[in-house]
Amino acid sequence: MSNRRIIVDDTDPSINYVGTSWKADQGSHDHIGTQGPPYRSTLHGTDMSASFSFQFSGTDIAIFGSANSRNISGILDPQWECFIDQKHFGTEIESLAQYGDDNNRVFFESPSLLDKSHTLTVNVTVAHNQIFWLDSIEYTPSPTISLEYSVTRVWGEDLELRYGQGWKFEDGVFRNMTQTKDAFLEFDFIGDSITWVSWSTGDYPANTTKGSYSIDGGSPHIFNITLRRPSEIGQIVYNQKLFETPLFPRGRHNISVVYHGNAETFPLTLDYLLVQNGTAQPPKANHGPTSANGAPTSVDGALPTAKNDHASQPTKKSNSGGVVGGVVSACCVIIIIIIILIRRRRYFNNSYSISVEPFPLPSAGLAWDDPSQTANSPPAGFPAIRKFALNPGGETNLPSNGIATSLRSPAPTLPNGLINQPSFEGINEIPTHEHHLSPNGASTRVVRHEDSGVRCIQVVPQNVFELPPEYTTG
Repeated sequence: MSNRRIIVDDTDPSINYVGTSWKADQGSHDHIGTQGPPYRSTLHGTDMSASFSFQFSGTDIAIFGSANSRNISGILDPQWECFIDQKHFGTEIESLAQYGDDNNRVFFESPSLLDKSHTLTVNVTVAHNQIFWLDSIEYTPSPTISLEYSVTRVWGEDLELRYGQGWKFEDGVFRNMTQTKDAFLEFDFIGDSITWVSWSTGDYPANTTKGSYSIDGGSPHIFNITLRRPSEIGQIVYNQKLFETPLFPRGRHNISVVYHGNAETFPLTLDYLLVQNGTAQPPKANHGPTSANGAPTSVDGALPTAKNDHASQPTKKSNSGGVVGGVVSACCVIIIIIIILIRRRRYFNNSYSISVEPFPLPSAGLAWDDPSQTANSPPAGFPAIRKFALNPGGETNLPSNGIATSLRSPAPTLPNGLINQPSFEGINEIPTHEHHLSPNGASTRVVRHEDSGVRCIQVVPQNVFELPPEYTTG
């Protein structure tokens, strides 16, 4: 019975009573049976055949009354038939006979209905003046209808109720009771008043104690916990009103209830809450554990918030800004990586494209083997050139194109007129340039390489001889 149903009292003008035999009752049945007094202590009864109807929009409906059936000559009296949209449904007449006189009994409960407007019709038949007593009608409303001016029943096992530490289980069933000092319960709701309805049993001490409730964190209001006890141990009396709040502005509110008793006093029990001017249906999912300080959570609803409402709904913001930012950041990283790769590629390309030459030195000012040409001595800043005579016993093999193809160490031979220039003063490993004047007066240059390093392939002029490096032992 966790559905939140709207309660329609028998005095509500939306109930259409047909016939002149209907009469109202106030309080005469409050102490009958074990189910507590009728809703608001009022009943409508008839001792003659009559009917009533009620229109509603919802998905199920039930009728509650004060049982008063008698089996007279094998016939139960009174009897009634229930119709929804002119379709006949069964009743609880047979089962009610075993209870005798008792309040808050289910006279009829429908199966699930289509979520639309319906009409309930009840035809009452009285054969031996046994009064049919109507207490209330309850139905699960359509989500689209207004709950203003209505009363909603919230059962003790409702998922939106937040019980603190100290509430007990008995025999595997949550009985909604506590004897722990300062145990609390909190509930967020929409409405303008709330009523706490308890149950009692003879199994606990009957010493009166106190509790308190506060609305929206305001000042606590003290109430007494003293309930009607059943006549026998083990029996339970339900539907006992413990306290009712005064009216406050309609809107979102929070109620916090605290128990001030102990194990030697009346327990604090909860049967259900009645919320005036309605509260929305609870969400399907259950709440997580209650926080240590009992902090309330928000409740769904489309009604305006009251001025003293402390609960606030968090605004759900779109995360599109974060998505765009992530995309832009990723694009920037990709661009930076591309730029780094391009620069590295250019760096390596430039490094491997450097032209390597065998240390050429300027040939201007080099002296020929003519002592009279002193004007061709090295200019200022150039070291003096040491001149060596060619080894007459040396062997040289020069092809017709003037390029040496075979040389012999340690005393390489050069063509007549070549001057060997192996090094400068203080420098031992630099390329040597040698010059020769061909018979026809053209200048021929011989280049001596001092190591076997990398050399770029270049077009060698026809008048240039390239000689390999000279190596020494040791």
